[in-house]
Amino acid sequence: MGGTFSCTCGEVVFETTGDPIATVICCCDDCQKAGHRLEALPGAAPVLDEHGGTAVGLWPNDRIACVKGEHLLDSFKLQEKSITNRTYATCCNAAMMIHFDRGPHWKSVFRDRVDGQPPSPEARIQTRFIENTPDDGIPSYRRFPAGLIARIAWSMAPMLARRLRR
Repeated sequence: MGGTFSCTCGEVVFETTGDPIATVICCCDDCQKAGHRLEALPGAAPVLDEHGGTAVGLWPNDRIACVKGEHLLDSFKLQEKSITNRTYATCCNAAMMIHFDRGPHWKSVFRDRVDGQPPSPEARIQTRFIENTPDDGIPSYRRFPAGLIARIAWSMAPMLARRLRR
């Protein structure tokens, strides 16, 4: 697959290669807090769905690159010692992605930023943080399903192989 994702006004553009590792709607308390904070920025587009979830696609770090407007990006952490950064475009306050100081080998791209037809959510995770889990055909899990954890772990193999070939 692959393609681009961009901010609302088009001043920031990223390119992706290949399909995402997974596409999920995360309902954890941190995603909800960060979503409210991002939505409170002047002129910002919605981040949270009507149930409090944040839809994202997970791309390996080596399969995503900013090709325009990197100087317009800013990030914040919910807590000073957190490794998790929520990145947004300062030109239009569009939530762009979640990335990490260390650890996870992927970036979580906000689904609504994907240009064209965004990938459909495969699962709703961390539903223990919402009152009513919707019955909309998307598989829902109170925590992280084993299959998702396995797919994320397995996705490291091609990335390591590419590094070894360099």
